[in-house]
Amino acid sequence: MATTITTLRDRLEHTLQDTGNTKWTTPQLDEAIRQALAAYSEHLPHRAITTLTLTADGRELDISTITYRDIERVWWDYDSTAPDHPPHWRTFELWPGDILFVNDSDEPADADVVRIWYTADHTVTDLDAATATTLPTRHESILVQGASGFAAAARRVTILEQVNLNEWAPRNLREWAELQLTTFYNALEEIATREAALDSGTAPTAALDRWDGDGVW
Repeated sequence: MATTITTLRDRLEHTLQDTGNTKWTTPQLDEAIRQALAAYSEHLPHRAITTLTLTADGRELDISTITYRDIERVWWDYDSTAPDHPPHWRTFELWPGDILFVNDSDEPADADVVRIWYTADHTVTDLDAATATTLPTRHESILVQGASGFAAAARRVTILEQVNLNEWAPRNLREWAELQLTTFYNALEEIATREAALDSGTAPTAALDRWDGDGVW
């Protein structure tokens, strides 16, 4: 089943044991998912590639059409029909106003094609008009756990403002929310660290024993 805001919301309702929406409204659940998605994107942003065809000569490229968090790599001049190898990686700077400045000895020209590697916030289909879900399916449970923590933390504020016969309810809800969020953030840190190691080629390998290497122990 394709992941949408509806499927994530249903999972969140089950986690919170509120399938009838008696404690959390749909907008409140969606806001909790937004918060979890923002935290997820901060640790594990969506990585994408796009191309930009220039309409004038110059080093200052307008990238306002790209919804990005950061620009990672720039390949210019790029030809999709016959891409060069190795790629023509260029040094660049990001300037205010969505300007990508190509800091290279050559200057980009009109009709040149620039291929751009960038990171962006993740989206979920039908959440804030998004048309695609970008986070991996295997990480949906982590996102739901984070959203449950944010939802519980928000409800605690509501309970504190009401007359409550159970004086332990706000404290219990706070502790449960903190547990969910701690587990959520720890999982994000672990995944981000592992993926960074893989990207850099420094992923851990099995430890050497005294029979490995040059025999020195």
